[in-house]
Amino acid sequence: MRLGANLPRIGGYNELVVLQAVRQDAGISRVAIAERTGLARQTVSGLVGRLLDAGLVEAAGTEIIGRGKPRTRLRIVPSARYALGVHLDPAVATAVLLDFQGEIVDRLADAELLDADPFASTRRVAAAASALVSRNGVPPDRVVGLGVATPGPVDLATGALITPPWLSGWNGFPVRRELAARFGGEVSFDKDTTAALVGEMWLRPGSYAAGTVLFVYLGTGIGAALGAGGEIVRGAGNAGEIGHMVVDPDGPPCPCGRRGCLGVATDPAGLVAEAVEAGVLRPRPGPATPRSIDLQFAELCEAAERGAAGAVASLERVGRRVAEAVRMLVGVLDAGHVVFGGPNWQRLERYCLPACEAALARTRKRWPEPTVVRGTTAGAGVGAVGAAAMVLDERFVPRASRLHADFDADRGRALTLLTLNDVLNRFGSSGTPATKGTTPCTTIRQD
Repeated sequence: MRLGANLPRIGGYNELVVLQAVRQDAGISRVAIAERTGLARQTVSGLVGRLLDAGLVEAAGTEIIGRGKPRTRLRIVPSARYALGVHLDPAVATAVLLDFQGEIVDRLADAELLDADPFASTRRVAAAASALVSRNGVPPDRVVGLGVATPGPVDLATGALITPPWLSGWNGFPVRRELAARFGGEVSFDKDTTAALVGEMWLRPGSYAAGTVLFVYLGTGIGAALGAGGEIVRGAGNAGEIGHMVVDPDGPPCPCGRRGCLGVATDPAGLVAEAVEAGVLRPRPGPATPRSIDLQFAELCEAAERGAAGAVASLERVGRRVAEAVRMLVGVLDAGHVVFGGPNWQRLERYCLPACEAALARTRKRWPEPTVVRGTTAGAGVGAVGAAAMVLDERFVPRASRLHADFDADRGRALTLLTLNDVLNRFGSSGTPATKGTTPCTTIRQD
C-alpha cells in the first residue's frame, strides 16, 4: 500500500532538496535552484531563508545576469555540522571527524583498538572518536551523529556482525547498541562496502544521481556495493557479497568446494602465503593475524614496485581476476561507473585499473556509453569516511522515505542528532575519564 505524507513532511523534504542543490553546485543562486528543482521561486526563497537562519548555507558573493538585481550565490558552510565515523577493520581501526562539506578534519588509525573482547574494544573506539571532537575544538552540538562500518555480512536490524572471519568473539555482538550506549545517542550502522559507496556519493554530490554505480572494495577481504539512481541498493541487507564469483577456474581451492572464487583468489593472506612459499617473502614468526598479514602484503607490493618478478606476477594475476569479476558485474548491472577503494586499493591500482579498463573495452565496445572506472576520492580511510557520511546522508539528503507517514516511527533514529553528553562526561580529549563539570551539549532535533 502507498504511504501518505502531510504538509510538514513535504516542507522538510523540499528544504533538503534545496540544500542538496547547494551542495551539488557551490555558488548556485535562488533562481537557478528554482529552475533545477521545479519549485516556485517564492518557495525557494523561503526555504533558503530557513537554511541561512540555521547556518547551513551562506552567501558567497553575487552574480549579474542581464537586467535586474544581482543574484546572491550560495554555498554550504563546512563548519555548520560534523559527523564522526569509525571503521572496525580487523587489520586497523580508523576513526574520522568529517565536516559538512565532506572534508576530513582529523583522523586516527590504530591497530590496537580491536581485539577478541568486543566490549573493551568498543570502549576504546568510543574514546578515540570522542578525542577527535575534543582536540579539534568542535562544538559538541554541531556533531550530528556517529556512524560505524564493519566487515560484512551484518544484521542491519540488530546492528550486529555475522561470523566475522578475523574477529573471533564478535559474532552476533550488537555493535550499534553498545556504541549508542557509550555515546548517549543513536548510531548509524552498515557494512564497510556499503558505507564506502555512501561516502563516495557524498564526496561527489550529483555524480551518481542517474544510472548505476558499482563500488569494489579491496581490503582484508573483497566486496562490492551497488547504487542506482542516487540510492544504495541493499537487497535484504547484504547485497554485494561477491567473494564466490569464479574468476579463475585454475585458481586456489575455496572452502565452498570450487576453485578460483574471487575471495580466495585475491585474499591477501593467500597471496602472502604463496609469496612465502615461492621465496619472494620471508616468513614472519608467530601466528598470522590481520595486522601481520597486512604488513606482509605491503612488503609484497613494495617488492613488486622494485621489479621482483614473482611479486609482479602475483599482483598481475590479482588484477586480471578482479577485472574478470568487474566485467561480469558490469555486464549484469549495466553500471556506468565502477569505483575502487579500500585499504589495499592504492597498492593494487596499477594492476587492477588498466586490467579493468581493457576488459571492459573489449566487452562493451558496441555499447552506447562507456563505463567510467576510477578510484575513490576518500583514500585508504574510505570505510571510516563512509561511516561518517552515512550520518550526514541520513539527515541531509532528500529521500522519498522522509515523506512516509510512518517514517518518524520506523526511522526515528534518522531524525535524531547525536547528543555527546555521555561521551564528554566519560572521556576527555585524551580518551581518559573527563573531569567533573564538563558542560553538556544540547540535544538538537531536525523536524
